[in-house]
Amino acid sequence: MNVSVIKEGEDIFLPIIDRLIKEAVDFSKNLVVFPGKRPSYFLLKEIRDNIKTPFIPPSVFSIDEFVDYCYEKELAICDKKIDPLSGCKVLRELLREENFYSKQLESTSLFIPLGIKIYSTLEELLIEGVTKARLRQEDYLADISKEYTGKCSITGYLEKIIRLSDIYDRFYEILERQNLSTRSMRYKRVSDAELKLTGYERIIFAGFFALTDCERRIFEKLESDERVICLFQGELAKKYAFDRVYEPIKVDIEKIDIYECPDTHSEVFKVSSLLEEELKDKKGKESFLIVSPSSDSIIPLINSLNLTLNEDYNVSLGYPLDRTPLFSFIKHLFDIYKTLKDNKIYI
Repeated sequence: MNVSVIKEGEDIFLPIIDRLIKEAVDFSKNLVVFPGKRPSYFLLKEIRDNIKTPFIPPSVFSIDEFVDYCYEKELAICDKKIDPLSGCKVLRELLREENFYSKQLESTSLFIPLGIKIYSTLEELLIEGVTKARLRQEDYLADISKEYTGKCSITGYLEKIIRLSDIYDRFYEILERQNLSTRSMRYKRVSDAELKLTGYERIIFAGFFALTDCERRIFEKLESDERVICLFQGELAKKYAFDRVYEPIKVDIEKIDIYECPDTHSEVFKVSSLLEEELKDKKGKESFLIVSPSSDSIIPLINSLNLTLNEDYNVSLGYPLDRTPLFSFIKHLFDIYKTLKDNKIYI
């Protein structure tokens, strides 16, 4: 494994392209893995802009997609990957079977938020390599019932469960018997396996920061593979990933300004005015990050940015589908279809 560090804030895509193996316009012998899905679009755009001709792209995965690929192709395991709601169903059956919860949770609407909380906790424990013995020793979330009783007005919630370890192993055993798998189960299985990744001459992991225990073990398994290159943005990222040394972030409180606004539109106008002031000081646009607590303000914010930045910006926050014009069009189309009777449309 070859480990390279580029300066924080520098474009990571050009160093990746420089390290890709290509034959004319064929990049298919390369595998690139990012922490998330979005960087793949920018990498392919950068390649297109560089060679200015049609090309055969490299395989580009998020780390989750890479694990799924290894699980299904490398290990040739055929099962169904479940989502949190399906995990809640299995959890509910397990708790009912073990007589671990009271009759108050027969209501699905009451159980789902609590089940998702327990499911996500079990998943986090598994991906971090926590065993049942260690879980009991640490006494993690020792009394689940006290955490939720009262908040959801459910008397005696899971009153017989003392520790998460009571259901930790049983939950995953049931999933295996039913030929099901979760995200963390796949991570664990892949991190335990020897990966060959045949068909690729260059394998690049780029942009990683803090790793989970399973991710770290995957990196360790690939350490002796000469095809593998790890690109980190800054020495701290490399230190966090391999040495697991976390240094506290120092924040200069004097540089924090707080503005009071009566509503969302006032906040948007304030952001635009502040951005214009900063741009007058000739600061680069890449030095700005706008964080929105929800997607509600995205449209007014984008309209404001169009005036200030001339559409030269990147939006990484998702927007609800049911608020888009396309959704409204399809909804109205279905509404019209519902009113169709005797070849006549009633509005």
